[in-house]
Amino acid sequence: SEMCIRDSYRLPSGRELHHYDLYRLQQGGVVGEELEEDLGTAGIITVIEWAGIIDHDLPTDRLQITLEPTGETERRLTFTAGGSISNQIIKGLSA
Repeated sequence: SEMCIRDSYRLPSGRELHHYDLYRLQQGGVVGEELEEDLGTAGIITVIEWAGIIDHDLPTDRLQITLEPTGETERRLTFTAGGSISNQIIKGLSA
């Protein structure tokens, strides 16, 4: 059966972080309503692993983080902004 895992965490700021792991997901429709609700709710930070299956359903202005192995225990992270809000997040991270 297809699996989508969503874990929720309450952050000290009062916001929630919802983490989706779509690694074993074959069709994006399985998470559609739940994910759409999360993306439309202020105060929820949504993190999606293996988002390629639902890429066309995601907002254009999003922060994409790509992890690339560079050694046995080392990774290179590449941050890509899709718009002005995600670009501001990158600027804040590099400050």
